[in-house]
Amino acid sequence: MELRRVTQNEYRYLKWIYDNAFPVEERAPFKRVWKCAAHGKADFLGIFVRERCCGLVYLVEHGGIVYLFYFAVDPRVRGCGIGAKAIKEVLKRYKGKRLFLTLEQPDPKAENYKTRLRRHAFYERCGLVDLPHKITEAGVVYAVMGTGEEIRPEEYRALMDYHMGKLMRMLLHMKMIG
Repeated sequence: MELRRVTQNEYRYLKWIYDNAFPVEERAPFKRVWKCAAHGKADFLGIFVRERCCGLVYLVEHGGIVYLFYFAVDPRVRGCGIGAKAIKEVLKRYKGKRLFLTLEQPDPKAENYKTRLRRHAFYERCGLVDLPHKITEAGVVYAVMGTGEEIRPEEYRALMDYHMGKLMRMLLHMKMIG
């Protein structure tokens, strides 16, 4: 298994994974995601097993922190250990950086409560821990997990300004709270 930059050849397949892995309210327009990576504002990596792409990793790095913004494995090969290996590769690749990600909060009233708990447990098994802040993006409040080191709200704000611009960050009400 290896992580490597994606090419135009993988565009349609990765868009399919993206559209199937994330609810509409959690997705930025895929063309914008692709364009940010093309302009060097993010790392868009494919998860390749035996030369076959089977997932995606989208990260934004700025100021010593790394935001694992999107992570998804093709639903047809989930449960085969590919995701855990990919996360371990991400942690190795960004060793020495303060990496974090967001995930749905474990709300017992949510329809997908058990899925949320499984996702949280998956990241814990990969070595990530709960961080004390929450992040709100486009009206959705997320829990935050990471490598354990503190991520300060002003660092998150600077990262998002770098990635998408201050105006877009403000329009989407992207901020770290709590």
